[in-house]
Amino acid sequence: MAIMRPLSSIQGDINRLFSELEQEFFSPLMGRRHGGTGLMEMSGKWMPSVDIRNLEKEIEVKASIPGYRPEDIDIEVDEHMITLSGQMSQEEQAEEKEFVRREIVKGSFYRQIPLPVDVMSDQAQASFEHGMLTVRLPKAEQSRKHKIKVNSQQQQQQQS
Repeated sequence: MAIMRPLSSIQGDINRLFSELEQEFFSPLMGRRHGGTGLMEMSGKWMPSVDIRNLEKEIEVKASIPGYRPEDIDIEVDEHMITLSGQMSQEEQAEEKEFVRREIVKGSFYRQIPLPVDVMSDQAQASFEHGMLTVRLPKAEQSRKHKIKVNSQQQQQQQS
């Protein structure tokens, strides 16, 4: 007998599938890759690379956002999704013709990531150090694993 997964879990799987399809197939058609960085520029915005860990009590999202300050970064979280965005103010505008090679990404970024489980968005915490953004999202109680003790028939009869 198969156990049916909750609809929110299935919805998360579908969101992840479409996000991966977008990154693998559609993004290269809409933007250009920056040399060796794995970053994608799309209509003036780039997508930071991320690592997502599904830990016992929380989801940890790490994003590589070098050159930005914490006040340049916006984070929005709901139960199923995290959105990272930001804009770097360009203090010095060098002329394009001066560059022999240009790979350092500046300007604005945007990345929307479906989460693998429901989280308590009001308890999320973020830190930023050395160009690495870390967001910790506590899992919603129903998303956490629970151990269930299996009772024998004798124990069930004794409890009755």
